[in-house]
Amino acid sequence: EDLYATLRGAKLAPKTIRNIHGCLHSALEAAVRLKLLPANPADACQIEPVEQREAASLDFDETRAFMAAADHTWVGVLVRLAAATGARRGELLALKWGDLEKGVLIIRRALVYTKGQFIEKTTKTRRWRRVALGGDILAVLEMHREQQALLKADCGEDWAGLDLIFCKPDGSYMSPGSVSRACVRIGKQAGLKSSGLQILRHSHGSQLLASGMALPAVS
Repeated sequence: EDLYATLRGAKLAPKTIRNIHGCLHSALEAAVRLKLLPANPADACQIEPVEQREAASLDFDETRAFMAAADHTWVGVLVRLAAATGARRGELLALKWGDLEKGVLIIRRALVYTKGQFIEKTTKTRRWRRVALGGDILAVLEMHREQQALLKADCGEDWAGLDLIFCKPDGSYMSPGSVSRACVRIGKQAGLKSSGLQILRHSHGSQLLASGMALPAVS
């Protein structure tokens, strides 16, 4: 209780304090399981509830403005695919050309950067998703693939050969943090109320609902 009071005094957000409590509670629960403690002392702690806020989203015009601002930048195609699919950042950065089959994108893995290395893991839900792509985004991806082929030819044997749709000029993994910062900066430059890849994910869902798609399908 003293610790949480100190954290509140340091102006930490309720969600952050709740996350810290969750970590401590898990550790102490393990101590109970191993018979190092008779009971979990964190069970009785009073944790301030986290205020639930409606997720911000962009309308159709704002999404177009976001994509237009991103065009001709190094994340332009990624932003367009994010808007078209609602995919998470890690899922986009782990996409391979082999995941695109006859106009259908198969999302089966996610990229994370931890302890100084890139790791491909399963998606957050541990399930694959199949997303049908429209003609416009398929055309954009085809142009992107042609430009990537030129880079690959220039690199020769130095090309990483990971078959990534989104990669550095040498074919290696993109930094997730760098991508996020670029998308936030682009959104702000476009004068949008909210920016970043996560807002495109929320917007994709709300726009599908606004277009009349059923909630189970959107989910």
